[in-house]
Amino acid sequence: MVMEGSLGFLFLAFLIIPLPTNFFIFCTGHSHSHSHSQLRCIDTERHALLTFKQDLIDPLNRLSSWTVDGDCCHWLGVVCHNLTAHVHQLDLTSSMFGGKLNPSLLDLKHLNYFDLSFNYFEASPIPSFLGSMKSLTSLNLSNAGFGGLIPHQLGNLSNLLYLNLKQDARFPGSYVNNLEWLSGLSLLQHLDMSYVNLSKASDWLQLTNTLPSLFELRLSYCQLPFIPLVVDVHNMTSLRHLDLSGNNFNSSIPNWLGNLCNLREIKLSSNKWSQEISEILESLSGCLSDRLEILHLSHSQLHGHLTNELGLFKNLVKLSFQYNSISGPIPMSLGNLSSLTNLDFSHNLFSGTLSLNFGQLKNLVRLSFWHNSISGPLPLSLGSLSSLTHLDLSNNLFNGTVPQNFGQLSKLDTLYIDSNMLEGVVSKSHFSNLTRLSEFYAFGNRLTLNVSHDWIPPFQLEYLSLRSWNLGPKFPPWLYSQRNLQYLDISNTQISDVIPPSIWNSSSQFKYLNLSHNQINGEIPNNPSILSTSSVIDLSSNQFKGSLPHISSSVIVLDLSNNSFSKSISSFLCFKTNDSQSIGYLNLEKNNLSGKIPDCWMKWNSLVVLNLANNNFSGSFPASIGSLTLIKSLHLYNNKFSGNLPSSLRNCENLVTFDVAENEFVGSIPSWIGHKFSSLMILNLHSNNFHGQIPKELCALTSLQILDLSYNKLSGAIPGCVKNFSVMATKNNSNPEMSFYQADDYYGEIVPLESEWLVIKGRAFEYSTILYLVKCIDFSKNSLSGEIPKEITSLQGLQSLNLSYNLLIGSIPENIGAMGSLESIDFSMNQLSGQIPSSMSSLTFLNHLNLSNNNLTGKIPLSTQLQSFNASGFIGNKLCGLPLSNKCTIDDVNPDKENKGSKHNGGLEVDWFFVSMALGVVVGFWGVDKISNIILKMNVKLAMCKSSSIMSGGILSPNCKNVAYMKILMRRENQTINSSPLLSKGTETMGKLALLGCISVVVFHFFNKEERENMKITYENAGKTRCMDFFGPCLSEGQCNFGCRNSPVTLIVTAVAVTFGSAFRALNYEKEMERNRDLSEASITLDRSQALMIPRFFGANVMVSVATQQASNPVHAVANSLSLPGSQLITKKLELPVKIVFPRDLLGGAVFGRNGSDFMMLGLVVRLSAYSSLGIENLQATSMAFPATLLALVLSFDHRKIRDSVNLLDINSSKGHKYIWYALTGYAIGLVTALAAGVLTHSPQPALLYLVPSTLGSLG
Repeated sequence: MVMEGSLGFLFLAFLIIPLPTNFFIFCTGHSHSHSHSQLRCIDTERHALLTFKQDLIDPLNRLSSWTVDGDCCHWLGVVCHNLTAHVHQLDLTSSMFGGKLNPSLLDLKHLNYFDLSFNYFEASPIPSFLGSMKSLTSLNLSNAGFGGLIPHQLGNLSNLLYLNLKQDARFPGSYVNNLEWLSGLSLLQHLDMSYVNLSKASDWLQLTNTLPSLFELRLSYCQLPFIPLVVDVHNMTSLRHLDLSGNNFNSSIPNWLGNLCNLREIKLSSNKWSQEISEILESLSGCLSDRLEILHLSHSQLHGHLTNELGLFKNLVKLSFQYNSISGPIPMSLGNLSSLTNLDFSHNLFSGTLSLNFGQLKNLVRLSFWHNSISGPLPLSLGSLSSLTHLDLSNNLFNGTVPQNFGQLSKLDTLYIDSNMLEGVVSKSHFSNLTRLSEFYAFGNRLTLNVSHDWIPPFQLEYLSLRSWNLGPKFPPWLYSQRNLQYLDISNTQISDVIPPSIWNSSSQFKYLNLSHNQINGEIPNNPSILSTSSVIDLSSNQFKGSLPHISSSVIVLDLSNNSFSKSISSFLCFKTNDSQSIGYLNLEKNNLSGKIPDCWMKWNSLVVLNLANNNFSGSFPASIGSLTLIKSLHLYNNKFSGNLPSSLRNCENLVTFDVAENEFVGSIPSWIGHKFSSLMILNLHSNNFHGQIPKELCALTSLQILDLSYNKLSGAIPGCVKNFSVMATKNNSNPEMSFYQADDYYGEIVPLESEWLVIKGRAFEYSTILYLVKCIDFSKNSLSGEIPKEITSLQGLQSLNLSYNLLIGSIPENIGAMGSLESIDFSMNQLSGQIPSSMSSLTFLNHLNLSNNNLTGKIPLSTQLQSFNASGFIGNKLCGLPLSNKCTIDDVNPDKENKGSKHNGGLEVDWFFVSMALGVVVGFWGVDKISNIILKMNVKLAMCKSSSIMSGGILSPNCKNVAYMKILMRRENQTINSSPLLSKGTETMGKLALLGCISVVVFHFFNKEERENMKITYENAGKTRCMDFFGPCLSEGQCNFGCRNSPVTLIVTAVAVTFGSAFRALNYEKEMERNRDLSEASITLDRSQALMIPRFFGANVMVSVATQQASNPVHAVANSLSLPGSQLITKKLELPVKIVFPRDLLGGAVFGRNGSDFMMLGLVVRLSAYSSLGIENLQATSMAFPATLLALVLSFDHRKIRDSVNLLDINSSKGHKYIWYALTGYAIGLVTALAAGVLTHSPQPALLYLVPSTLGSLG
């Protein structure tokens, strides 16, 4: 018979012919029967084996039985023929053999089975002489450590049925130039070359297709160049097992796979199929649908929805789609796959709820839905899967309670339900029959364990994580019974108790112990046997007190931070001085430890992270700190250390973080920091007593991201070589590994590596998880002198620059705008002079600026950013312009307010503001009055004609014919007459009159030469500022730096025209509103009115430059003001420019500044300005849109009111009133009042626009 076997087993090819059971002697050191007790192996074969042994390296002495005078048939691994005594099998698997293979094996003429798998031959090549052992039918060299070119002579083994050359995935090294030698293995049934480099074998499929007896083909992770989409596979019809995983195929799955009807196993994982899962199932659903047993398509970039077509594969036993992007609900047809034993859909995008028919999968052994978005309650049917040993439902959106029938899964070994939204009470009935449970992860839920004090669980757990459960307030006594517990995490479980002595006595069993973030109190017994085998101990954020406990040398991670440990650290550090510690992470931050640090660091030389911050340590730091040559993170922040930095620190060349801030260190900053700490990313020396100059050697720290030297006594100039901080000069270069530490034997857990207190945006924040994204320089509160080096502007990735409280002189670097990532600048309290560089206006991420108390002069550059800052950031200089209240003249001096007359004729100058205001308002209100009277008279006349018609039997008088004609025009379907058409016509006329009045004012000013020269508007065109007036260029391009003056009259006219025009345009869409007889009328009105808020008749690009700036995003503004994580990722600007700009000083004939920025703005702007005295933010919304919204709603109300029939006999009916006129009047009053208040206060007063509601109080 042909023994097909199962996966992973070796097959003896010579068993094709039935043989008697005693045909072979299985040598174990003694004979199996008396009749063969005198049978001995052939001398030549014994000699060949001894010679073969001489070249082998046998570290385990597995071949000790191979002696010169021994019988080779009784040697380990040797199997002889039962009759001839020839060596037929040589099985030397898993013995750590090395060395080389001796050609003496060629003397084993009858050897047909040779297994050297799982040894270590140190990448030596497979000897070519193996190709001459033609009696071989089975050759297994898998994971034996061979490397190099696979000899083509193996193709001479014409009797070979089984060939396994699989490489160790960790040390792949074998390769082929081609696979042509495979054609000589015509009898081959099993071929496994996984992890062999076959990248040069482009014809791999054609050659394997020449093996008609091939039963199993495994070529996973072979770097195959491609998979042919079209090929004739008629010779591969006997193939049952196919594994092509891990070859990074970048195509669709070929359809010819569906023609291999004998396939039972298909493994195509870890490729780039990039197909919809439904397409793949359809291509395989032919003759394979009722035969396929194993289908693995994990890590394959699959997407789309899983359809009910899955239910066609009724004989599936193992199904894996993990790590794809398959979405949608899990199909009901999955419940039809009753043969399934393994189902893995983890790490996809599945949603919806689990179907109730899961209980039909009675044979299911392993089920994993980890990391999806499946919601709803856990189905009760899961509790009926009696064969289940592994259940993983973690990282989903399951809610509700845990079903009690989970306690009936008697074979369950591992249960993961962590990171869901489960809630409610868990009782002992949930565990009643879980006798085999060894791993239980349920953290990240809102569950409460409610069991009796004397409850003894039926299981013996090895791994338990109940983080964030409610287990308190007492320490859970049932944990005493768990004798095999190695991993325990009950952090943040509301325990406020003393740990019982029985737990401490059994603590030696824990390899991972996390009790953090509770309120556990008391002292830790100072017994060396406690926690003696633990690798990870986290007792942070509790209320432990007393001395630090002694720890064993096996501890790798120890976190005792944020407790109340006190006294000296000497006993802890110096216990068993001669024993070296294995600890790599030690965190003692935020305790009450005090005294001097003893000189015992020699035995702690495995430390990678040391945090002693926020304690009361004093004295100088011992020289033995230099023994920590592996250390990467050293935190001594906020203690009372004094003296010089120990020179032995230069031995700690792997330092990434060096934080000694807020201590009393003295002396100069050592220059060797720049030479020795080449990997340094964080250097924090602030609040010490360092003096002298900043050493230029620090510029060699090219990886530096955070440099804080503030609050010291440093002097001299800032070195220009700061440009060498290459990470700060790059926008996207950051190191996420800075934030976490992971030990080798750490159960996959990670702990925070770094956290830093930094002063950014004027406030101190503690950065931790996003620390690796922060790039800042802080030299504040020193005595630095000289100019700010222009080289600093090359640091384009820098986010915060603080040079305040120094003695810096000169000007701000002109190219500071190149530092495009800056979010915070503080140059206050220096002696800087000159103007603020115009390039600063291009710092679009800037949200904190303090230039106060310098000698800066001139106008504050125009930009949405700079004008949005609080004025306190500019005071103490000689600056003008917004946000300061003092205005600029052309020469950057305040205007002479004494001169009220005309400079030409000495007389009073005509104030065109009042003229234009009067003309615009009079024309507008005259139009309102006239049209209102016309409408009122028409309504009265209609009522009289109606009455006359009734009295005369329906015959109209001649004077009423015109009125009747208008009545016909105004009739709407089944509606009785109303005045809406007349209102449309009237408002159209009124709009034209108002617009005519506005235009007349503009034309009048056009003929006034002086006014025309001053009516200039800047606008943005292709990123370049130019100067224009209403009728063409007013300055040459080279003169654009002087800016342009904005006409008060023009802007007032704009406001009036926009206000009235918006309402008129909305009224003109009456028919459209009539078709929408609901509140959508208001949205139509809003759409039309807001579209007119920008003065379109000026042209698309002819705008005041401030008005064309994109509006600030309030979400970004709030996030930045609070320094929230990720604020730099929020869009800072909105796309819609919606500001209306008014001159700040409408009276007195003021001459405006160079950049034309002395304006008030009304628009959709949310401005955040620092309110420094309280440290809070003042949110000011300036909006014209809200009154326009009110106008639209009033108009909608009017339309709804007049929709009903009007009683023409009731002339005083309120249904004939139009409240829009009162609202428009109120709007105009509010606008004028807001402008007047702005003139008086020199700041915008948009809130006065909300006078509109007051006009409605007594009406109606």
